[in-house]
Amino acid sequence: MSGNWRGGLTVDALGYIRNNVEGKYEHRRIVESHIGRCLGSDEIVHHVNGDKTDNRIENLEIMSRADHLRHHKKDPTSGLR
Repeated sequence: MSGNWRGGLTVDALGYIRNNVEGKYEHRRIVESHIGRCLGSDEIVHHVNGDKTDNRIENLEIMSRADHLRHHKKDPTSGLR
């Protein structure tokens, strides 16, 4: 194994950790594992504290796409995704 191997995790241009082995965003993978099912296409995983790299389960909240947009309209300084 290469000394440069980081477990297949990279940070994308938007600042999210991506699991390149599974082809998913790490925050979605963690939530799916925690709840025991795949997330639906309308389910967004929101980072409660705004830190896109803080993927602790207590910092991740499932929201509908509409609720996520409403949340960020209230606080325009927090990033979307």
